[in-house]
Amino acid sequence: MGTLYPNRYLKILEASPALLRAAENADIPRGDPGAPALCCVMGPALAEFTRWLLLNAVQERIERLYFLARDGWWMREAAQIFCAEYGLPVECRYLSCSRHALRLPLFHRNHAASLDRLCAPGPASTPDRLLARAGLTPEERSAVLRELALPLRADAPIPRADMPQFRAALGRSTAFLTLADRHSRRALPALAGYLAQEGLAAGKHDAVVDSGWIGTLQQSLTDACALIGREERVTGFYFGLYEVPRAARRADYRCYYFSPEGGLREKAHFSNNLFEAVMTAPHGTTTHYAHAGVACIPVYAPMAETHRTRILQCGELMMRYIRSLAHTMGRDEFFRADFSAHRRTVRRLLQAWMDTPTHGEAVYFGTLPFSDDVLPGADRELAVPPAPALIPRSEPWHAGSRVRYMNRTGASPRYTLYQYARHSRASRPYQVRKEVRP
Repeated sequence: MGTLYPNRYLKILEASPALLRAAENADIPRGDPGAPALCCVMGPALAEFTRWLLLNAVQERIERLYFLARDGWWMREAAQIFCAEYGLPVECRYLSCSRHALRLPLFHRNHAASLDRLCAPGPASTPDRLLARAGLTPEERSAVLRELALPLRADAPIPRADMPQFRAALGRSTAFLTLADRHSRRALPALAGYLAQEGLAAGKHDAVVDSGWIGTLQQSLTDACALIGREERVTGFYFGLYEVPRAARRADYRCYYFSPEGGLREKAHFSNNLFEAVMTAPHGTTTHYAHAGVACIPVYAPMAETHRTRILQCGELMMRYIRSLAHTMGRDEFFRADFSAHRRTVRRLLQAWMDTPTHGEAVYFGTLPFSDDVLPGADRELAVPPAPALIPRSEPWHAGSRVRYMNRTGASPRYTLYQYARHSRASRPYQVRKEVRP
């Protein structure tokens, strides 16, 4: 390719020759607005995360890794490529699950914790949708809302200030708890059967893998696996974590890119929504589990064929880089290359793409569907028309929205300062906890 690079990311990759060499040999398609970021940003980020993951697994003698749906789909693909190339003794399996598919069967086991998770504030948290998260049918939801008689519209988001009142009302409602427990108990046998079938009953030499963010999926898996006789805690490897569940053991959560205690700069310039939208699997979210003869199978929500095609295209471009790296990075380099130096390169790449996308990238990635709800059916585009400046958290991908709709250069300084402030506040309890640890 010479010194006149066809995309801006290759210049950043000069700091990590092994990563640059793989990009130069990846045959990046020209004229595709998404190819540079997928091959030269997400490709190296996924490669380095997977290399870190596999070397830790080998060092800790972990024999099996469970890659959690749906972000784990392409992570597993990358891991399998590396395991085959370098002969690594790690089995890579895909575990179909979701927050909803795990939480609903466990609802009746702990009402207080289940209500806390159920009543998470957000744009999709309407009274009707919160009851749907508990498995209630439309008729049951209408009956419960009539009984509650709260001054809230069934289809309007519950204001954050009113959520504690709604949660308390649900906790007092015999009708709601009876219905939710009934749906929960019905769903539990198929979940337990699926987890046992996948080999999670005994887990002395396994771990889960996921993008991360708040770690509740691992906690739900730990609770569910205990019901099928597993005595060991579930441990996990994550691309990044903003926090871990309050009752969790911190040592059970390992992080690559940022952790609850640190990585302030990485967090402030990172869009987990964009990461998820690109990294997702080419199938819908896991809604529940069903018995199919002697087997238990996951049931997926429908996915539009156009969306599935785009995800497969994104994944193929990322895998093009992974295959190139596996073929160009020698075994010694794979095991010994400096993680810290490569992580700095990954940080610069992610910041450039996520904070200052080109207009073509803002359109290409900004039209990907995204949902922050645990149920399917609440999708919106990643880059939406920006809200007023006083509402800094309203767009799934702030920089993409500004570039796509306002022709700005990327994230606003106000938004960036806001991100630094909120992540700094959120990390303080973990830093204090670390300081007082004996």
